[in-house]
Amino acid sequence: MDLSELIAATRGERTQGDLAKDAGMSLQNMQQYVAGGYPKTNFPDAKTLAGLARACRVDVWTVIKATAETLGIRTGADESKLVALLPPESAYLTDEAIAAIRTLIITSGRPVMEAAQEADAARAAKKTPGPRKSR
Repeated sequence: MDLSELIAATRGERTQGDLAKDAGMSLQNMQQYVAGGYPKTNFPDAKTLAGLARACRVDVWTVIKATAETLGIRTGADESKLVALLPPESAYLTDEAIAAIRTLIITSGRPVMEAAQEADAARAAKKTPGPRKSR
């Protein structure tokens, strides 16, 4: 997920002005980040990274990885989109809350995963050549 995708995924109902205020930056700078049009030759400084994390309500590491992705740098940190979007407060969830969330994800995701596996199998079956007929 690149930086503009991270901002879009965490924005909610907030305006670009709200995001800029939360990040402690100008509206013009936030507009550039939202559009993905900021200079892609420089990595943002620590203050900007912290501000973007605050605005996105994620940890700084998530913003660093998204910024690296935007710059074409693979971090090797493959994680689910859900994990990337968890707010820092999720570190304080109780074991019971974590178990409840896991159960919800497992039960909600199972039909989706099964459908995806069936679609993958169908695609693979179409690509597999059948036996050749001899003449």
